[in-house]
Amino acid sequence: MKNKEDWKRVYGKTHSQWNLVSEAVYGLTELHRKDIKGTRLVANPGCFSSSTILALAPLVREGLIDLDKIVVDGMSGTVGAGNKLDRALHQPEIHNNILFYNVVNHRHSYEMEQELSVIAGQSVHVHFTPHNVLISRGILYECCD
Repeated sequence: MKNKEDWKRVYGKTHSQWNLVSEAVYGLTELHRKDIKGTRLVANPGCFSSSTILALAPLVREGLIDLDKIVVDGMSGTVGAGNKLDRALHQPEIHNNILFYNVVNHRHSYEMEQELSVIAGQSVHVHFTPHNVLISRGILYECCD
């Protein structure tokens, strides 16, 4: 994330090396291959961000999608939720359920908006809702406008 205030708000702390952010290249080779080759610092994109940006980039580039009304639903296996003990991710709780989380201000939304805005040459707004589903690994997302 290139916006310092957004970064502080989203992550709830101060970046320890903010002076390096301006030289970091967002690490999607499909979009930034040349810049990545020439940098010493690559920013690691999020999983949901990567899949969403790569799916939407052609639509945004060609003006085939409403940039103010992009809705993304992402579903991830429970491994994507980390290894912290959480009752909601306990097998008896999540079995036969889809658990949404961080519906407002999910940190990956900002990555999606930042990169898609660069492609569009204007502000892009993404409403992203992540879900945990009872699979160990994997990711599925659906985008629509």
